[in-house]
Amino acid sequence: MLENSRRLVAATIGAFVLWTAFAGQFESLVQRSVMVALLLLLGFLTYPLRPGGRARGWSIALDVVLAGIGIAAAVYVTFNANRIMTTLPMASPLELGLTLGLVVVLLELARRTVGLAFPILVLIGLSYVFLGHLIPGRLGHRGFDIYFIAETIYLSDIGVWGSLTGLASTLIAAFVLFGAVLLHTGGGKTFLRPCGGAPSPMTVSGRVEKGASMRLLLLRRPAISSAPSGAPPPGCMPMKSPSCSCCGRLWLDPGAMRHGWVDLCPARPVR
Repeated sequence: MLENSRRLVAATIGAFVLWTAFAGQFESLVQRSVMVALLLLLGFLTYPLRPGGRARGWSIALDVVLAGIGIAAAVYVTFNANRIMTTLPMASPLELGLTLGLVVVLLELARRTVGLAFPILVLIGLSYVFLGHLIPGRLGHRGFDIYFIAETIYLSDIGVWGSLTGLASTLIAAFVLFGAVLLHTGGGKTFLRPCGGAPSPMTVSGRVEKGASMRLLLLRRPAISSAPSGAPPPGCMPMKSPSCSCCGRLWLDPGAMRHGWVDLCPARPVR
């Protein structure tokens, strides 16, 4: 059930990115708030408070409440984007509550996904906004009321809905989607394993256990005639693979051998 929900939301995000990439973007606040709402939903589905079989009724309820608050705050901006951009409204009590709720939800989801560093930095910045007027000298400021802060963070295109969110919801999202499709359809091998059937100057380390990143190793194949018969060139050593006939024609830097680069023959899978 949870896995199907994640896939459905992810497919919806992909469809939204493709549609806006081909048909054109919506207005800035609409584009950004819709993307944030979908990402909040996907985030709480992917990173629940108690993952796996440890989920309890209260933790699920808390996730539902947090996701609901964040989505409601984003959807409110979606339906009021024109009013926000044309009239620059003063924050109402409802909008103050939505601002606070959205900030709390974003910080909690950031804590679950990337750790405490980012939420701590944001809290330090918010503390400076609220308490900076108490700091003497040039580091202090005149002070800002809660309405001005809410209008800047929530009711404008320079806070949560700023240019970074706009960039992430358009160009970055399209490139991430393209890379994911390329990777999972096997197209990435065209760029990551260009060795073919003969020895190549570039070989990929193959699948790694942690993460989706791939490690590249550049190999230098010197001319056999430049070295004595049966001896490797200076500073290199032959790769030993008795079951592979072509490995005898390649030479590998000893430093790479110490890091586990063995059996780098294009004719067999890399371990």
